[in-house]
Amino acid sequence: MNNGMETVKTRPLKSRLILSVLLVAATAAVFWPVLGNGFTNWDDPGLVLENPLIRDLSFKGLARIFETFSVWGLYHPLTLLAYGLVYKIYALNPFGYHLASLLLHLASCLVVFRIMLAWGLSDRGAFLTALLFGIHPMHVETVAWVSELKGALSGFLFLSSLLFYLRHLADDSRGYYAASLGLFLASMLAKPFALMMPVLLFFTDHAKNRGLTGKSILNKLPYFLVSLLFGVLALITQRRDNAVGAVGLDTLGDSILLACQGLVFYVYKIALPFSLSSFYPVPQPQGQALSRVFYLVLASGLVLGIAAAYIRKMGKGLGIWGLTFFGLLILPVLKIVPFGQAMAADRYVYIPILGLITVAAWAARKLYPGSAAGRTLRAAVTLAGILYFSSLGWMTFQRCRVWKDSVSLWSDVLRSYPSADIAYNNRGNAYQAKGLYDPALADYRKALEINPGYKSIYLNRGNLFNATKKYTLAIADYDRALLIDSGYVEAYNSRGAAYGALNQFDLAIQDFERAVSLDVNNAEAHNNLGIAYYYSKDYHSARIHLDQAKELGYGVNPYLLKEIHSR
Repeated sequence: MNNGMETVKTRPLKSRLILSVLLVAATAAVFWPVLGNGFTNWDDPGLVLENPLIRDLSFKGLARIFETFSVWGLYHPLTLLAYGLVYKIYALNPFGYHLASLLLHLASCLVVFRIMLAWGLSDRGAFLTALLFGIHPMHVETVAWVSELKGALSGFLFLSSLLFYLRHLADDSRGYYAASLGLFLASMLAKPFALMMPVLLFFTDHAKNRGLTGKSILNKLPYFLVSLLFGVLALITQRRDNAVGAVGLDTLGDSILLACQGLVFYVYKIALPFSLSSFYPVPQPQGQALSRVFYLVLASGLVLGIAAAYIRKMGKGLGIWGLTFFGLLILPVLKIVPFGQAMAADRYVYIPILGLITVAAWAARKLYPGSAAGRTLRAAVTLAGILYFSSLGWMTFQRCRVWKDSVSLWSDVLRSYPSADIAYNNRGNAYQAKGLYDPALADYRKALEINPGYKSIYLNRGNLFNATKKYTLAIADYDRALLIDSGYVEAYNSRGAAYGALNQFDLAIQDFERAVSLDVNNAEAHNNLGIAYYYSKDYHSARIHLDQAKELGYGVNPYLLKEIHSR
């Protein structure tokens, strides 16, 4: 009798283990190309390649990581710590960073599998839901982009927090509750995206037939405090780094219409992920382009409303929870409060997508032809599902190759959006890094035709002229960049280098001093200023700034440093 009971208990465990292995194998197979990709010039230099913070994991270095409140307008010390751990093993080999992102994604797929089981799905239903999450093409940006390791890490921690909360609801365990709260805090320290988590937990209680009580309200308060803290912090740092409002919307009406368009965009792309891009420009001009989608928004809103009403009529549980999950988590990235330069981004749905996938799983369970249905109908539905999953896997596999390097990435954007000035600028920068100056110059010129007020293009073209020893042309471009932004640190630093190449060290020192005054932690500017003082024979000042550059993690010339200290 005991042996029989053990067999019954062991059978589902073995089945779930097999399904978990299949889930990991299938997801890893479609994402395999990312392991051969390199870095790109989209944030990777600032976050990894040139970031001194990730190179020092001493106690002092860790303190500096947790004291850094603004890296690209975010506070994400756990992400910097993760980069630091990868750097310790792989240095600047891109394989290690891509491997870390892929492993985090695979771990998230396994957590999704367990979440679906906790909602009562069958083993097969939970497996298919997690597989759809795992192989969806919109996840390529999060997994293949080194700079979005923060999204993969935060997503895994958030999903783990949710899983432990579901387990807490199942047996009222304080340990599970503490684990959920701790993982939520860790998720926010990696990337503060899940600000609506506390509200989601109330809906989770409701879907699990837990009434609203004083105890249930109290146990959400710590989540609300964490969410409020990181929400305020994100708003402060984004405003300080001029990220809020960067899309340039003129009116609140434009912002609302753009948010509606974004909602329609995400729902459509999740269902039919064709023509994906790493950059989706905001429609121009705003009012005309956004008004064209107005009727589509109304129609889509009507469809979503009917779907929500139907799901609600069917009762509590997975369907209504999934729709709520998607709505709550997608809301902060719909640009109602404008930020960034893009209309939308694939990475923004990395976790919210699970909500619509969950609704699809709920609907499939309700609508899949039963055993009484004709064999032909069941076979047709099954075949359609196989073709859909296979198509998604193939699209993901192919899209991973888009992220091979910066040239392939931005060329892909330009195929979809030939007027994207940022794509021409970044591809030109990539050509320049390869020493292909003619195509780089052509891309910069094209970008300036589209947007003559784009300061980064003047900086990059100036750097190209600097590299080809056309210093007068370089200085002219830096002057143009500084007319657009008088506080442009990189332009002062680069113009100083051009003056130094012309042996005009007084002017070079003025520019480097200005750069240092604007950004006291700019290691490169300190190094350049130290060298300029050295050639001006001010060895005391040279020593101060070269020592400061070394302290900030810059690779100062050791022979120059030794000579300076010997004087």
